[in-house]
Amino acid sequence: MAQTLERTQQPEGLKSEVESLFERHCVHCPRDQCANTLECERTQQLVTWRAEDLKSDVESLRSHSSHCGRDQCANTLCMIKAISQHVDVCHEQACSDLEKASQLITEALQRKVQRNMALRILVHRLEKRASENGWSLSEQVESNRQLKLQVDELQKHLQDKDNSLTQANQAIAVLKNELRDLQQQLQSHQSSHGTIQEVTVWLQEGESQHTVGKGEESLLQPLVIGIKEEDADDNIADKDAVAGDNDDGYQYGADPPTEQTTSSPADIKAELVQEDEGESAVAPDLSSGIQPPSDPVTLRSLSVQLVDCCTTQANRPTMETRSLCGRKATQGDSSDVAKTLFPADSSLGGQKPVTAVKIPPASLQAKRRKRLLANTAGDVIKEIERNEAGRVTHLEIRLADRTAHLAAENVRLKAEIDSLKRVTFNSCIPSPDQHADVTLCDVSPKDYAWIRCQSHGQVGRYGCLLFRSIISEQHYRHWSKTTNWDGSRGKRALPQNVKKFVISTLQREFPSMGGSDLKDCIDKINEYLRTTRRSHAVCV
Repeated sequence: MAQTLERTQQPEGLKSEVESLFERHCVHCPRDQCANTLECERTQQLVTWRAEDLKSDVESLRSHSSHCGRDQCANTLCMIKAISQHVDVCHEQACSDLEKASQLITEALQRKVQRNMALRILVHRLEKRASENGWSLSEQVESNRQLKLQVDELQKHLQDKDNSLTQANQAIAVLKNELRDLQQQLQSHQSSHGTIQEVTVWLQEGESQHTVGKGEESLLQPLVIGIKEEDADDNIADKDAVAGDNDDGYQYGADPPTEQTTSSPADIKAELVQEDEGESAVAPDLSSGIQPPSDPVTLRSLSVQLVDCCTTQANRPTMETRSLCGRKATQGDSSDVAKTLFPADSSLGGQKPVTAVKIPPASLQAKRRKRLLANTAGDVIKEIERNEAGRVTHLEIRLADRTAHLAAENVRLKAEIDSLKRVTFNSCIPSPDQHADVTLCDVSPKDYAWIRCQSHGQVGRYGCLLFRSIISEQHYRHWSKTTNWDGSRGKRALPQNVKKFVISTLQREFPSMGGSDLKDCIDKINEYLRTTRRSHAVCV
């Protein structure tokens, strides 16, 4: 009976053992993290129920043994044996359930440990990466600081350069102003020096004129007599000369030949001085080297200078002279005129007629100068044309070559356009075994931009991406492995609207597209339809 009672107390110990194990498991593995918590709870409830049943049976036996006599001991022993057997079976079942629960808990703990190890490794990697990022950030900050310092130094250097450049510009402006002032001073000094020289020359000429005054009167006396005797004839000759001069282009203007009424050598001298002044006004650059026309020597030098001036400035081939003592005009070369007008120095003592050089009017000189410039310009133009003849020929040859090249290029482009038209027409011909027209998907401007970016200027890739954008997933699944562009090799052809849309879009995006580009596009679309891919949508 005592053994039976001891056995009946075992369920309570089993219950306490299960509860302690369950509490330890819950401490190490919380309920929200354990995968088999529900099964453990069920095992605990089962053990608790069995222990309570055994306890109730033991209490009933105790109460029954106290009220019954010895006659019923055998029945009681049988019941106790049955209860003990039942307790043993329950104990074994509880042990097996407990082992299973412990095994499940162990597996859950092992998985948790493995997960914790993986998390630990991941945390370690993240910490290492964070440290590396920190080092890189610190290095980047240091490099940025160095670059900032360099930029500051460069800005300072640039500012110094700007300041030095500004100072240099100011110094240049000051030097220019000083140079301008110096030039003005130099010009003023030169002008004053030239004026002083002119005054000096004029004074020297006046002195020489006073020294030869008496000799002039004796030399000009016979000239005055000759002029008085042939006055009338001279007027007629002057009129004829004026007519001839007008025919040749000479114009006297306001100074026609008039009657000479000079009656004294002083008047003749004054007239010659006035004529010399008029000639010096017409022919420039002669005042500095001409003395007053006081004697034949001076007149001779004056004539030579006038001849040189007219030869260099007006480029006149001949000179005209008019005798002061006769009516006959003299024409000829400048050297001959000079010899005719003024004989050698040895013959100055004789009474020879003195002649003066006739200067053409300013208008005639301007005309001659203009004619000379025109001739010179014509010669220069001819010389330029002769020198540039080779270059013009070279340019003409290059122009011809360029024209021929452009013509050939034009022919090639026309042929390519014709071939493109033929290829386009052939590519859009309806096929007897062709799919019906389908509804195309809308392509947004964003999709067009993405396709343009991904194609990298390749016509075939652009056409394939466009084809993928306008057909749906259902059509692609239905057409793959059974359809191609033109329906060759026993397959069906693509719908007509799909082909037209692809070709028109390619022609709009690539105006210079050729037949080879379109063939490449068709090959890529056929390659895309040859197999069934997992994903058909174009990622934008």
